[in-house]
Amino acid sequence: MTNGNRGTRPPALLFVITCLLLVATLALFPVDDTLALFPVDGIDFSLPFFDRSGDQNTVGFLVGSVLGTAMLGVFLIQDNKRRATMRYSDWSLFSPRAVAPYITGVTWALGVTHMFFWAKDLTRA
Repeated sequence: MTNGNRGTRPPALLFVITCLLLVATLALFPVDDTLALFPVDGIDFSLPFFDRSGDQNTVGFLVGSVLGTAMLGVFLIQDNKRRATMRYSDWSLFSPRAVAPYITGVTWALGVTHMFFWAKDLTRA
């Protein structure tokens, strides 16, 4: 992605996907109607052999901890390839390379929280 005299830029699409994975991990938390900001009951789907909150927590773990970490790896690989051209120009407002690991860390922690609630639901009768 060449940008005139400035050279290549950080991979914006991969950075946006990293941010969307954080939003998706937050959206998958099953909440009570009293705590919900919106009067919906979460995403309604089911996986075989799991109950509904277990499904949301399983998918939340996979999205947050697995996909979030993988997306950080893909982002950093693409960013390193663009930096290697010696014509790299970072964004003027902030550096996605500096922010993406923090976003991924929060996403990973939320994914681990999903797995905690999945185990808690599994062990309660």
